[in-house]
Amino acid sequence: MLNVPWRNPWELLYIVPCAVVANVLYLAGPAVDSYIRWLGYRESWPRMAMFTVGTAFSALLAIVILVEIL
Repeated sequence: MLNVPWRNPWELLYIVPCAVVANVLYLAGPAVDSYIRWLGYRESWPRMAMFTVGTAFSALLAIVILVEIL
C-alpha cells in the first residue's frame, strides 16, 4: 500500500473526476485534429499547440490535486 499520510480516504475521490476529464480531453485531441485537417488546414502547428497546451494543463491539474490532497 502507499505510505501516504491521508487525512481522509475520501479525498482520493478528487482524482476520479480529474481522470475522467483527462481521458475526455485525450480523446478530443485526435477528433479536433481530424476536423482541422478535414477543413483543409494541413499545417503541423495546431497539433503541436494542442499537445503543448494539453501537457501543460495535465501537469497543472496534477500539481493542484496533489497540493490539495497532501
